[in-house]
Amino acid sequence: MYKKFLGVMVVLMLIPLVTSATWQVADPLHGVKSRYLYSSPRTDHPQKYANGTLILFKLRKGLLKNNILRFAKKYNWRVTWRTANNYYVMLNTKMVGPKFRMVMDQLLAHYPLYASYNTYNRRMVVYKKPATR
Repeated sequence: MYKKFLGVMVVLMLIPLVTSATWQVADPLHGVKSRYLYSSPRTDHPQKYANGTLILFKLRKGLLKNNILRFAKKYNWRVTWRTANNYYVMLNTKMVGPKFRMVMDQLLAHYPLYASYNTYNRRMVVYKKPATR
């Protein structure tokens, strides 16, 4: 009986030495979930996110145009809306990216719209996508 108990204790004490401890690193801003052996804040994310310049866009229920105008104003962009259609945002959500243009392209990909950007004077023009056959 004592030998069985001693054997079980030895096995239980050896388990932590054989396995390596890992944990999940999750970033709520861009949903990155990765496993790292020894994680530090500088290695949790790809290099392009390392400088901390992420743009967070919180979409609210309501018109897409109003959301884009609010977001553009926050980041000092001017928007020209060249379509007569108004689209409705059905739920609150977040979009994240390293640049204003990337976040806008992600958002507009869900609608029949596209945008052209002039980074010199920070102007964005939104157009309706042409019909495809």
